[in-house]
Amino acid sequence: DLSRRPESQEFWRNLDEFVDFKQRIFRVVPRVVRKNAVARYKTINPPGPLVQKFVPKDATLQAQLDALFGRAPEASEKFHAYCRRRVRDVGLDPDEVMFVQGETTWRVYTEGPLKCRDRAAEMARNAYRSDGRRLVDVVRASIVVDNEDDLRAVVKHMNANFVARECEGARVGWLDEMISFLIKAKTFCSNEEQMSDRYVASERNQAQIVRFENRFKRPTFDGGRDVKYNIV
Repeated sequence: DLSRRPESQEFWRNLDEFVDFKQRIFRVVPRVVRKNAVARYKTINPPGPLVQKFVPKDATLQAQLDALFGRAPEASEKFHAYCRRRVRDVGLDPDEVMFVQGETTWRVYTEGPLKCRDRAAEMARNAYRSDGRRLVDVVRASIVVDNEDDLRAVVKHMNANFVARECEGARVGWLDEMISFLIKAKTFCSNEEQMSDRYVASERNQAQIVRFENRFKRPTFDGGRDVKYNIV
């Protein structure tokens, strides 16, 4: 009887826990996110893959990882400084403690550790056919809020760095510089360019948001809801 095997029993326990967790999420979300105002923001993706242009295209994966992790400390400092400013801009204290989970203290702004190199290599091999240039989450962080008004304020402020207009009578898209889709701090609009998206980056800030995923609009299969940004 397969159901009596330890691995089968563990599977069913895990499944029961997953179903219970999902049901609790769907019960809690309507009480916490009453207005669901963030759901109105559309997920925005560039018309092609994001590529780290400073990473050599024809190098081995290990050499590409050397380039990525060699640049990571400097990028991390600038990234966290930028995100902390955005948090303060909406009147939040980035160092306020929101909750403690095991050994992790989650603050309004929580700097994540650099992605583990072994995990980065695994992701490059499995998701990007060993193209290390496609890794865009070596440096990461989380913004945690406990009410819908703060959530909406953060998303609205962050998205002010995104698009902003459509050029009348023209195809509008991201600036394709070489083979990278890394947004510079300027707009691009041309009838002659064959870009697929209608959006352009604004030139408000030196840092630019290049991808926005809204999982309040389309939750994950387990009911999880958050928003994700890629910033360059």
